[in-house]
Amino acid sequence: MPSDEDANKELVGSWVNDVLRRPAKNAGEWLTWVRRRAPEYWDENYVAHHDPTAKGREGLVDRLAALSSAFSNTQVELLLLFAKGDVVSDCLRITGDHTGSFLGIPPSGKKVSWLQNEIFRLKGGRIVEGWVTRDWLGLLQQLGALKTAR
Repeated sequence: MPSDEDANKELVGSWVNDVLRRPAKNAGEWLTWVRRRAPEYWDENYVAHHDPTAKGREGLVDRLAALSSAFSNTQVELLLLFAKGDVVSDCLRITGDHTGSFLGIPPSGKKVSWLQNEIFRLKGGRIVEGWVTRDWLGLLQQLGALKTAR
């Protein structure tokens, strides 16, 4: 029988591999899939410490919707995944084409990539808290919104 730690790691890995990486014809189809599957993974009252404006599971899905409207042909690569007790951490590499507005930056058509580190606390088989950092500096440089230092 797997430990709680193993089950927690499996849940986060499944979210990435079975939900985020699911192929779809378009952003709308993918988002419908995410909305349908999110209750299996995320507590209704999920707390995103990195984004206090995202309220609960619906706030998380809204953020994913915004990203999916800004970036198409998105690929998610799971680089690291580990667990300690009720905490699971991962590192993702996300790539996509900038085909929609992002943070006020008009679509550029550029292929971009960023790293994302996530730490989640789980309780009762659901993700209840999260701390996420993204390489927005590198992404903004790729989009031409910030000049790189010389």
